[in-house]
Amino acid sequence: MARKCYTPALTHPLFDSEKDYTDEGVTFKDLTEEQKRELLKLQLTNYKECHEPVNALNETVSAETWKDIIMDQFNEDHSYIYLKEGEVEAYVLSYKAENMKDIDIGYIGGKEHVALHNYLPFYKSVVNNLMKNVETVSIEADDVDPFASAMLNLFEYDRSISWDAYVLN
Repeated sequence: MARKCYTPALTHPLFDSEKDYTDEGVTFKDLTEEQKRELLKLQLTNYKECHEPVNALNETVSAETWKDIIMDQFNEDHSYIYLKEGEVEAYVLSYKAENMKDIDIGYIGGKEHVALHNYLPFYKSVVNNLMKNVETVSIEADDVDPFASAMLNLFEYDRSISWDAYVLN
């Protein structure tokens, strides 16, 4: 088995005394064009790094083609980016769901794996904010993706329900 994929609906907001990091984050539509390019480049890098061992992205896919792919059904109002000194540090990208009152989190990432613990308050704050504004927040998280797995593990979910991917030799 190469990876497990979980697709739960997240429930029970995680409230705590930490500050609201969405105040330091901005929505996608609030980014400058340069920050949008930086975000898309970082997201592509995160995707390639996490999926290389199990489902490598075809090397012929250009950055522009990848942008077209990930922007399909993209929700600019519910996608948050954490900026540090004006540079993209972490992100939670959301997508429209079948029900207009729901949101699907599609990609979660950050600049450095070693800084993941610094991103968790931001991820938590984003999901709490989403839960205040929509009926259901769903996510797809692969266990090979450290960012998505860490965010998902902030919540209770049934770990026995997963899609398993196998690599045949």
